Formats: sequence, C-alpha cells, structure tokens
Amino acid sequence: MARIYEKDSAHMDILVEAMKYASRLGRPVSPIAFVFSYSGTRHAEPYTYETVFQFYWALVKHLLYKAHMPILTFFADTLEEDLARHPEVQVLVFEEHFPLTVEQMSVIRNWWQGTTRRAVIAFGSGLGYSSDISSPGLQPCVQSFPGVLDLIGLRQESKPQLSFKNEVQIKDTARIRRSAFLGDELTLKINAVANVRRIFGARANVLYEVDTSDGPVALVAEWRDRNTLAMFCGFGLNDNTVEAAEKAIRYALHEVDCPKSIVDKCDDGILWNINANGYLVFSNISDAIANVKIKPVRTNLWDCAAQSLLPCDLESIDVEPHSFRVFRVVGKRSKFLDILGASYLRRLTDGAGRAELELIAGRKTILVLKSPPKEILVDGKPSAIEYEIINNNYHVIINQCQPGERVIELRW
Repeated sequence: MARIYEKDSAHMDILVEAMKYASRLGRPVSPIAFVFSYSGTRHAEPYTYETVFQFYWALVKHLLYKAHMPILTFFADTLEEDLARHPEVQVLVFEEHFPLTVEQMSVIRNWWQGTTRRAVIAFGSGLGYSSDISSPGLQPCVQSFPGVLDLIGLRQESKPQLSFKNEVQIKDTARIRRSAFLGDELTLKINAVANVRRIFGARANVLYEVDTSDGPVALVAEWRDRNTLAMFCGFGLNDNTVEAAEKAIRYALHEVDCPKSIVDKCDDGILWNINANGYLVFSNISDAIANVKIKPVRTNLWDCAAQSLLPCDLESIDVEPHSFRVFRVVGKRSKFLDILGASYLRRLTDGAGRAELELIAGRKTILVLKSPPKEILVDGKPSAIEYEIINNNYHVIINQCQPGERVIELRW
C-alpha cells in the first residue's frame, strides 16, 4: 500500500506542475492526421467497437511511442471543421474499417485543391466497412474510401482479398529509387492483401506488387497531380505492418515537401508534441533519464520553467524519469518569448516587429519580451505598462488589461 500511495503522490506532484503550463498548452499541431469514422463501429458483424479500435490504435501507438511522430485524429463527421482548424496537416490517413461517405470524400477533394502540397494514404487488406448502414459486415475496401482507388487508377476484383499463410514476398517495381520506401525489406508478415489491379492505361504508378497465379497484384500504388499525392497500401494496419505504414507516411511527408521537424531522435519513453503557439512539450514516461536530439534550425528554444533562452548550439535535451519539460520555439528575429498569468492563450501571431495575442486575461497578465515594445494596444486602445528586467529579459505588466477575453497587440 505504501508504494501505491507513493505513486499517487508522485502523480499529484506532476499534475500540480503541469497546471502551471495549462493556460499555454492545447491546440496541438501535426502534419499527419488519421481520419476516424464512428460509422465503422456501428457494424455489429463481425466486429464491435472494441475490436475495430485496434486497427486505429496499432498505427497511432507505433507513431507516438516508437517512431516519435505526433499524429492528430480527425473525425469523419466533423472533417471540414477539423481541416479548417489545422491548415498545417499535409497527410491524411484512411483505414478500411473507418469508412467515409461520398460527401466526406468531396470535402477532402476540396482540401486537395489548395495551393499547399497534400497527400492521402489509404490502408486496407481488401475487406473493410461501408458507410452505408444497409450494407453491414465486411465489404470490399473500395467502398470504405469512395473514389480513392478510381483516382489512383486501380480496380478491386470480385474476390476482394487474397490470403496467404504467414508472410508475403513482394517485388519492388518503383521507377525511381526514392519511391522504394520499404528499402531492402521485401517480406511482409501478413496473411492477406487487397486484390487490386492497375487499370490498363491509368496513371497509377505501382511501387510494389505481389506475384500471383492470376498475374501481379498492386500492393502499393500512387497517383500524382501538381500538388496532390494519393497512395493505396494493400495491407491492413496491425502490429506486423505498422513499420511499413510508418515508412509509407514518411515517404508521403517527403513527397509533399513537409517542413522538417525540430526533433531529430528520441530515446524510448519520450512522447512529444508542439502546439499552434510554438509551445513544445517533452514527456518521459520511462524509469530512466531520456534524451532528445534537436535538429539545427534557425530558431531558439525558450525554457518555460527556467525562464531563459537555451544556447543556440544546443544539440540535445535531457528529461528526467516520469517528468516533462516545456519550451517555446522562438524565431531568431522574434521579440516575444512567453506569457505568464493568463487564464488561456487562444492564439499568438508572432513576427519580427509585432505580435498579436488573443487570450483570456488573468488578474495579472505578464508578457516576457526581449525588449520593451514601443506600443501596446489592448482591444485596440493604448495601454500603459510597467516592466521588470529579469535574466536580461523584460517582464511587462499591462496596466489596462482586465480579466476576460482580450486582444493584445505589440509593436516594436
């Protein structure tokens, strides 16, 4: 019992520490999002919600815990709102047990038509669900994401799935070397693949195929437009395929020119994410000190606990066992570092000569800046300030900033 109380006490200490940063966190961002559809969990035959969830969690667990790649979850019923809230997303992931309607696919087609390069990846071993509740149970996966196979230039056969014993030998048919994202690993430990073929004359580029007695099956195929990449991977998502799925996602991120992450490598036990306002969180769930390797970028890291900028040549960060650290990514020319005392920071737009914040102000809201601003406006009105210099940074108190919803503009 003593050990249980010790653990509870440690958990409470972490929660107390986390509350110091709660007003600045939330709104995580990522270039990857999984599209989760509840319509798939309504099919009682042959799966229930608990068993359908595993297809989603196999990939998400691997990306978060093993690959250290933050991923968002979008819901099919609110897909348009989710895409609007997260313009940074460049890769959408579909899976055959989480079906989409024709209307939801039209939302995705509109999303494709933007100027940003974007990609969709559909995973399926041939049998999934349809969003049509009059078609319960397993259906050909072509019904799970309407139009995707047609767009790529693939056709699913009347026998939608091919079965194997324990593993499948695949053949690299990519025309260019970088498209062979699976590397030298040409054996997949799977017992089923989608029975899809390339339509003659279609623009589909088959990257990997499986030889069968009836001819080659397109295991991985892609279609490209100027700003769009669509991929189909004819293997399902499970513990044996998530590494291949990770490689497919990394390939898609590269092909759509996704900006490089500030995080290079992480030790086991590290979970991390970054939010829309630049706050970066590293959590260590292991029993040992864990290290995070940082890529050299044209930014600084502000340590929110120490209230100081880290050295520009910093290459790694240590995180104590069962703890976390919070930083903010600060541009080289930015003068805004942090905010203290606010009830909640909704939005921060940070530039070289100005910054704008939407927030719920607290009783005493303090802005941490590299230099005092020439002008501060609160809800469009000039405000007097007081400041204190701490560690060569300016802690600015805004006098005319009452608690509640506020918009603060700073100009240097």
